[in-house]
Amino acid sequence: MRSITCSSALVIIFSISLIPVICFASFQGTIEVKGIRIISDGYGTDIDGIKPFNSFKGTSIACLAILPQGGIIKFDEDKSSLDKFTDNLGTNLMNDQIPIGSGIGMMSEISSDRKAAMFEINGLNLPDKRATSIKASGHVSLKTATIKKPFKYDNLVLKVGSKFEISGIKFEITRIGKPIWGDGVVSVTFSSNSDISKIASIQFFDPNGEIIKSSSEGSGIQTHDNKKIYEIAYNLQKQPDALNLSIICWEDMQTVKIPFNINASVGL
Repeated sequence: MRSITCSSALVIIFSISLIPVICFASFQGTIEVKGIRIISDGYGTDIDGIKPFNSFKGTSIACLAILPQGGIIKFDEDKSSLDKFTDNLGTNLMNDQIPIGSGIGMMSEISSDRKAAMFEINGLNLPDKRATSIKASGHVSLKTATIKKPFKYDNLVLKVGSKFEISGIKFEITRIGKPIWGDGVVSVTFSSNSDISKIASIQFFDPNGEIIKSSSEGSGIQTHDNKKIYEIAYNLQKQPDALNLSIICWEDMQTVKIPFNINASVGL
């Protein structure tokens, strides 16, 4: 470890050597370490301070879950679990007093061939200065599917409160308004009490059957009284009185769990 004193700030630089190691293998998939990030204190406050790599203090590992048979449609962080995150000297890298920010991160990415998913393991604490490796154990959950089925729903009145059901999922329009971004005419938010990850795509048509150009504005989950509300929003280029929907759903969804037991070397 090298320390460089710059004016009133102390910058700590860790020399990290990564070894592309398979952390756990099963008949279903593997998990590999692809990156390690260790960030010390910055300078100033959280609002107007400067931070190394523009990130908060803590320890992170980037991992790649690989499913050779493919079919990954969602990385399910809610059903993934981080049981232990320490250095080789036993230092707990998760801050039990501040649970937000520790654990398996929500920002995951799925490859275009649906055979791999990149995710992060995060902790708000730093390893001991004498540590030589980072350890983590738990499991990740991936939702997979390969079969699609089309559905149609016609004459959905475009107003807040309109409801419809597709493939066992009940939806309600909960917001109609100005798009948050883009040049769409209107933003429409659909909400459901059920997980909507089985929805592969939605196309919109006006009452005359002409396609309405649209783009996804994003999706998310809100929690109210311990109940989850799943939301997905679209920008539409037209705002007719009613919509015809063409929806493609995944029909053979299943959950694959891949356990991991990581021991990633760090050269200090």
